[in-house]
Amino acid sequence: MEWHSVLLSAVGSQKGSNPYPSHFFGKKILFTLDVCVGAHVCLETANIDPNSGLFVGAIGKVIDIVYDKSVGPNGDVDERLPKYIVVDFPSFKPPPGIEPWDKKNPTHVPIPPYTHICGKGCCTATFMPLQIAYAVTIHRCQGLEAGFDEGDRWTRMVIDPSDTKWEISQNLGTMYCSNSRGKTFGSKDEMYPQDSAIYWTGCNISMERIQNCKRKQDGQPCESFKKRARWVTHLEEKAEKTKTNYSKRKMDEITKTTYAAAMSGDLIQDRNDLTRRITDIITNPNQKWKKAKVDYEIPRDYFS
Repeated sequence: MEWHSVLLSAVGSQKGSNPYPSHFFGKKILFTLDVCVGAHVCLETANIDPNSGLFVGAIGKVIDIVYDKSVGPNGDVDERLPKYIVVDFPSFKPPPGIEPWDKKNPTHVPIPPYTHICGKGCCTATFMPLQIAYAVTIHRCQGLEAGFDEGDRWTRMVIDPSDTKWEISQNLGTMYCSNSRGKTFGSKDEMYPQDSAIYWTGCNISMERIQNCKRKQDGQPCESFKKRARWVTHLEEKAEKTKTNYSKRKMDEITKTTYAAAMSGDLIQDRNDLTRRITDIITNPNQKWKKAKVDYEIPRDYFS
């Protein structure tokens, strides 16, 4: 087991002065990493190449830890970070025309330290953009499924769905979403099928928990369900209005050209920038959307 800590340092004209962790407010820094060969880790903070499978949340297995010097993590403070950690990411597919780092093991990727520059531009934080992946949330394994087909990364998922109160107050639809991560529930002829891709664990799992995820204890639909239903209706009405205002030909033209135009102009830098901007719109809405979205949110003190 090896322990790695973040390296804080001053940069530019400020070199030699003290760095300030408070300058990194709003930026995620991984201060420590306990890791060893064979450990399961996931990428964190760094979307290295999402299109190739190296995205935040991608899970892999540590193959090797390489240092510039033989002393490894026992050296001076500024030498404790490894040169890189080799991780086997099953989701990684080299971009066309790019040879893999290890031709014999094309999914092996060297992950070097990652550096953040503080908001004031006077100091940096350098750390390994990895975390131990004991388990992942349902939303972190977006797009991944468990099954028994060739190429499936996982054959089974074991899910702890928490209780109904948590779902209706925080994440309505989580049970449905988690169940959709499996390709099969196994044989219908067996009470306890051994060929299911989905299994549940935890003290809250029951038939009621699986079959009824939208009602409160009094049997009435929860507020989250009502608001989501209103939101779906709103989207359907908008979709119908769009169809009325635009012909199919015009819609196809808009769909095919909008993203291409944004990418080729000065609007966005790349897909990562687009994702960041969408996230920013959601978390920091303008005044118009800030007022409108109140109708689709649960008051913060609703369950207090």
